[in-house]
Amino acid sequence: MGGGIAMVLANAGIPVLLKETDRAALDRGMATIQSNYANSVKRGGFSPQVAEDRLKRINSHTHV
Repeated sequence: MGGGIAMVLANAGIPVLLKETDRAALDRGMATIQSNYANSVKRGGFSPQVAEDRLKRINSHTHV
């Protein structure tokens, strides 16, 4: 699942599980999501608490 899709679901209040076979790719994806939320806070889109709550809805896991 792409990071953008994960964010849309998390923004709607839906828990998300990102699954990836490569840990480095998963870490990059999560870093991008965190950066996107940080940028939204900087632009005044929502508060840091809202960003944190949405980020908590996104869990990640590696699998083979």
